[in-house]
Amino acid sequence: MDFSTGIRQMCIGGSNTNALYNCVICIQHGSFSKAVER
Repeated sequence: MDFSTGIRQMCIGGSNTNALYNCVICIQHGSFSKAVER
């Protein structure tokens, strides 16, 4: 699994709260654009 795929799955999967938390992490890591490229 490559990095962007892992980030995407993190942001989509899990409960809504967990997904939101992980998306915050995505933003902090500068990978928000990758996370929203579904």
